[in-house]
Amino acid sequence: MIEYLKRLPKVELHAHLNGSLSLDTLRDLGLDLQVELLDLKDFFKLFPQIYSLTDTKDKIKEICNKTIQEFKKDSVIYLELRSTPRSSPRMTMDEYVEGLVESTPLSGIKVNWILSMDRRFSLEKNSQILELALKYAKYGVKGVDVCGDPNEGDLRDLIPLLKRAKDHGLYVTVHLGEISHQDEEISQVLASKLVDRIGHGTFLDGNEVKSLGIPIEICLTSNLKCKIVKDIATHHFHDFHMDDHPVILCTDDKGIFLSDLSQEYFLASKAFNLGKKELFDLAYKSVEYIFDTEDVKKDLQSIFNEFEAQNL
Repeated sequence: MIEYLKRLPKVELHAHLNGSLSLDTLRDLGLDLQVELLDLKDFFKLFPQIYSLTDTKDKIKEICNKTIQEFKKDSVIYLELRSTPRSSPRMTMDEYVEGLVESTPLSGIKVNWILSMDRRFSLEKNSQILELALKYAKYGVKGVDVCGDPNEGDLRDLIPLLKRAKDHGLYVTVHLGEISHQDEEISQVLASKLVDRIGHGTFLDGNEVKSLGIPIEICLTSNLKCKIVKDIATHHFHDFHMDDHPVILCTDDKGIFLSDLSQEYFLASKAFNLGKKELFDLAYKSVEYIFDTEDVKKDLQSIFNEFEAQNL
């Protein structure tokens, strides 16, 4: 099964750039990262170490190139990388985004970008990120995200920015329902009708989300290692998948969680007894939820069709 999944064409729609840096890449940059996760807060504490080594435009381009190559090696044929623009004494936020979009194109993998606003930031700073997304939309920035520690800030404050993004042709994905007891925030964000995809969606009203049909970016290993879910058997993937609700398996932060997309599919196959045809269909359907044109979707589907003809 794992050999099959390594060859299976795959679509990655929820991958944070800095969290996706492999341990080998981090060592090349001079960081021997020790990953010890007891809860979600431990996860967020890791990033200052990584950011300290990716503080120039050239470094951003370097880590983009290496990370894209790693996804391609895992048979990912379409990749949406997301990142929160930041500045340093040697780099402006504008240069940060330039580093993303100027990374070297690779044959066999299509890459688009999502700029992440952070629920911990001020409205002014998040507005700057949105303006960068609009500025670089013609260079491969397809959408915006809202991420950050779910225990801080309020996503409802960003609804006007999400509306501006949609009004100007950008797609919107948000980290939503990562922790419990945020029902009012979740309901108001969903009621805005601005969200194209949901990241994680662990603590959502299943009936409400299913009625809206919003695809959910599922990150199994991430949820397990951050103790967001108790165990894989009770993961919400199963409920949504069994009801044929749109779900996309994703890695979230493949470097920190020591996984790749093939491993996410393998974990799902073992936990929920999914065979090769079901896993193929799951990957194939993911194409429908990408932030790109119908022509790009057709090109990707043709790759899947060719693989199916040779392997199923």
